[in-house]
Order: sequence, then structure tokens, then C-alpha cells
Amino acid sequence: PPYTASLIVFDEPELFLSLVIDQRRFIPGSAERMLEQLRSALIAFSRDPDARLAELVLDGEAEVIEAWNRTTRSYPRDATIPEIFAARVAERPDAPAVIADGSSWTYAQLDRHTNEIAQALRHRGVGPDTPVAVALPRGTDLIAVLLAVLKAGGAYVPIDLASPAPRVAAMLDGVPLAVVTELTATLIPTATPRVTVPELLTPISSDPPSAPAHPLSLAYITYTSGSTGV
Repeated sequence: PPYTASLIVFDEPELFLSLVIDQRRFIPGSAERMLEQLRSALIAFSRDPDARLAELVLDGEAEVIEAWNRTTRSYPRDATIPEIFAARVAERPDAPAVIADGSSWTYAQLDRHTNEIAQALRHRGVGPDTPVAVALPRGTDLIAVLLAVLKAGGAYVPIDLASPAPRVAAMLDGVPLAVVTELTATLIPTATPRVTVPELLTPISSDPPSAPAHPLSLAYITYTSGSTGV
């Protein structure tokens, strides 16, 4: 057909709708669903001709909305993110956990890296609810550091690398440590102690640190435009 979708309407001898679609552009059943919605809308208008389209209650609409919003799922409320991650490592140690920049880490590899970084962070004073700024580009190191901060009991403070210097300075007020690269270190005020990922991988221990965090401990701090606060 010349168009992705064409609706043909006949009004004699009775109202009849025909929908012609390019089947390469739609999943199976799309035409039937669209026609059913049109039919439902026309019936609703016949009942209330002065209604606005947004005010119409279409057949089956309530059921669809209720089904789409049925997203409640159970989760371990008494477990921390590191504990949930440890359970997944035990279940699937050789499964891919992170794929980025042409490299891939299994759950076991990610676990070992994050344990080493977490031990180094603990050695630098990171503990429960300690904010740690993370100024890293997207990639495996970013994922490892975010998880390691949680394993150390701290709360990560993600730094948008495109933010202006005054905003970064405000976000780092009171933050005792920032994880950076040599490039992103220039974004961090000189008064803020900083450390690179290679420095954090200096072997201390590959064992997981003792779990100082609690399910209600601080996990992260984000700064927004003001609509949702901090």
C-alpha cells in the first residue's frame, strides 16, 4: 500500500470502516486492535455526542489500564543491594554481568573487582552513609565503582561530566572523596580528595568487606533541577 495505514470509511448502506496497513510496519493484530478502538470510540460518541475525545470511556479501557499498571513485584526488603548481587554471583558466576566498550565481565569477575575497590574505599575511610563522588565516563569501571561504593557501605554521588564547574563544586560540598580519571580530575575542585580506579585496584583484599550497610542506609545522592529535590 502507498501509505503505512489507510482508513476507508463507508456510510451507506451502513457505517463501515476498513483499515489497510503495511504489514511490514505493524505487529500481528495491530489492525484489529485499532479498528476495535475506533468502533468503541464511535459507540461512545453515539451515547454522548457532546463529549470530548479525552472524556470518553472506551470499552475495555479500564481493564487495559489496570493490567498495564499491575507492576507490583515482591523483593527482599531486608537485603541490601550488595547482598542481592552476591546471591546472583552464587547462582550464575560465569554469566555476563557487564558488557561495555568492547569488553565483558562475568558476575564473578565483577564481584572480584568490586571487592577490591570496596576494600580500598574502606581503607580510605568510606563507611555507612559516606558520600563518594563518582566522576567516570560510562563503562565497566563506572558500574564497578558504583557497586563497590555500596559494598563499602557508602552512598555514591554521580557527577554529570557536562555540568558547569560551579554546579560540580556545589554537589561536592561536604563530599570527602571523589573517584575520577586523569581527565575528569580537572572537573573536581582541588579541595576535594580524589582517587583513580587504578589506585583503588592496588591489592588490599579481594574478599568482600564486612557488610556495614543496612537496607535503610543511604545508597546514592542525586541533584536535580529542583522538581524532585535531592
